[in-house]
Amino acid sequence: MDERSLVPKERIVSQKKELRCFEGRDETLPISSFVQTKPYQDFVQCCDSCRRFRYVAMSYGPAGVGKTIGARLYAGWDEIEPLLTRRGVRMPVDGTMRPYPRVALYTPGRTVSAKQIENDVVLLMWSLQNLGKISLHEHLEASVAGEAAVSEGLELLIIDNVHRLDVVCMDVVQDLYDRYRIGVVLLGSEVLVEKHLKRLEHLRVRVGDVRPFGVLSRDEVKAMIPHLLQGLSIDLQGQQGLSLEQLTEEMYHATNGNLGLIRHFMTQIVIVLQDKKTEIITDAIVYKAYAKLRME
Repeated sequence: MDERSLVPKERIVSQKKELRCFEGRDETLPISSFVQTKPYQDFVQCCDSCRRFRYVAMSYGPAGVGKTIGARLYAGWDEIEPLLTRRGVRMPVDGTMRPYPRVALYTPGRTVSAKQIENDVVLLMWSLQNLGKISLHEHLEASVAGEAAVSEGLELLIIDNVHRLDVVCMDVVQDLYDRYRIGVVLLGSEVLVEKHLKRLEHLRVRVGDVRPFGVLSRDEVKAMIPHLLQGLSIDLQGQQGLSLEQLTEEMYHATNGNLGLIRHFMTQIVIVLQDKKTEIITDAIVYKAYAKLRME
């Protein structure tokens, strides 16, 4: 980012209006618009094909581009994960019908062993299958025609942070793929391709798709900013502060379209706005948020 573009230009900042919408706010900025971006749509296409043709796919990219977020969105994991426990599955707290899982998402820890991966994935698959059976029963009871609206069985396993795994762990992943005969998507950094695909012959012959997980374009960043600020009384149209186009330019230049950096940068801007008790984004506010993240 060109720091000169962030030098305060003595714009008048209104101190009369307070950001009352921030009071008691305890959640991250929404990223629902991410589903409309090209990186996510490419990931969906990759997963859909993998589910259909039951091969192994690799999706790789630098940290923060949205791989994990994309996987959680695709699997509906924010809805499914809270229902999974070590002892089985639980009822939704709001009394709604349970979701029917088609996709499993597994994230191994940094010090995971090959045996632990096998145990974790087997338990995860068992839990999701049980959840699916309960959900299928509920769908049957709710169906007027007495026919299921869903089909049985998991179709896809997504494994995140695969670049952390060693050769022995990858042998377990291959065995799980061969055993369950479902699609498997491996997520990781660029190291994933170099570390596993190019070195492991037995894995390479099972891989049917390798594609990068890209960053957001300038236009996608511009479209996402209003969604990130959804529900907040922030003025991007006034003459006293930055316009949407100007904020987009600063945001894109600082983050290069990295979703994680965009989210953190915008969060810091929101925090500074709250501290200043204003709803107008100025150069000074952007620079202060920029400095907090030490993105120089």
